Amino acid sequence: MKYPCDTVKDLLPLYHDDVCSASSRRIVEEHLSECPACKKTIEKLNNETYTEQLREEKDAVIGHYAKKARRKSLLAGICAALGLTVPILVTLIVDLATSRKLDWFFIVLTGIMTIASPVVVSLTLKKNRALVSMAAATACLYALIAAIGQYASAAYWVPALIITSVTVLFAWLIFITIRYMKVKGMVKAYVSAALALAIPVAITMYVNYFTARALTWSLIVLAGVLLLGCVLAALFAAARVIINNHKKGGRA
Repeated sequence: MKYPCDTVKDLLPLYHDDVCSASSRRIVEEHLSECPACKKTIEKLNNETYTEQLREEKDAVIGHYAKKARRKSLLAGICAALGLTVPILVTLIVDLATSRKLDWFFIVLTGIMTIASPVVVSLTLKKNRALVSMAAATACLYALIAAIGQYASAAYWVPALIITSVTVLFAWLIFITIRYMKVKGMVKAYVSAALALAIPVAITMYVNYFTARALTWSLIVLAGVLLLGCVLAALFAAARVIINNHKKGGRA
């Protein structure tokens, strides 16, 4: 035989699906006329029952390991949730035993929910993990601010709510940029970096204005952020040049 069976067996699925080239088809047909073993293999492939059986076995194996992975993820999420209930129960008992109020209980509860919700959600969901995790963390964070607001004066609670809202807004913008913007990776990096650098500027402007009624520190922070932005832009540009040169060298 002119061609070895191993080579022809690699071509048999393509031959069976009629997607191989004309030269490959001639090689396979020439070999099949001389090799009974490979001829039997192609007959099995042509047998729809056999092909369907292989497909079902493949789906069963994939489904088995997928269920096993989901069970492990669910178990990890349950264990994490149970572990986080310990400080909640301790705070509840202490609150009831000392002040008969549940002020610190709700603060600790919402604080732990804020930390744990992204982890638990990502371990238990199969689709849209990042989006649902962000939404859960945002909701829990505002629940924490609301719990603190019940037991803090407006002088502290209102600024905290505004600063949190600004930070959350920029966090969501960065998330949407990275996750859903259909642009090149370097553009995503530039936009995300710009949004991240805008957070301290916005917060400083708010705090500076409502405390000193002046923007001195805001201008200082803005200048520092612009300088840092220029440095990051230069680093991004240098990294892009290095990557492009490396690609060109690899093709050469």
